[in-house]
Amino acid sequence: MQNPTYEARYREVFLAFQQKLSSVPVSNGSIVEQVVWAESTLSLWELLTYQEKFISGIMACQTDSLLVRGKKDAKETNLREALEAGGFHNIPHAVPLPSAPHIWVKGVNCQTAKMFKSALYPAVLDFSVDHSNSSDKTIGARAEAKSSKSHNNEKLTYKVMIKTGDDLRQDQLVIMMIQLMDRLLKRGTLNLW
Repeated sequence: MQNPTYEARYREVFLAFQQKLSSVPVSNGSIVEQVVWAESTLSLWELLTYQEKFISGIMACQTDSLLVRGKKDAKETNLREALEAGGFHNIPHAVPLPSAPHIWVKGVNCQTAKMFKSALYPAVLDFSVDHSNSSDKTIGARAEAKSSKSHNNEKLTYKVMIKTGDDLRQDQLVIMMIQLMDRLLKRGTLNLW
């Protein structure tokens, strides 16, 4: 839309797209055909807007922490403080994770945020899973196992690595190799995990 030659056409398409998504209701983590719009019902456009603000804000915190002077501990402390100050520990509406859309999250556990000592200091964050919207059955099974083991009623979390300014293709290849080796070892009754 910033291109002077095509701006008018792109703006027209974008506004039509926004209008269409604004008329699609989302309730309990699913697009619904017929629904009475209630306070808990969001449009798909609103959901995507919340998701974009949440993820962009987290990435901005990670990028800002990367620039903090000092070693890993100083950067990690800054990341935790920035996430807490930004209100990312508890967001008003659960959103799907872009990397795993079947998992809906409702915040980040700021105190467990970690950064790796590397050139780009990637961060590992524990996202709080929203049980009412997540459709993955293994998430629910893990939640029951975790709650039965712990008496202090911990929230189920989902770990995600956040990395800005880097090509993730090599990382994806390593993950695929680990998953392949895990499947091969499980066939031989050796569990990698």
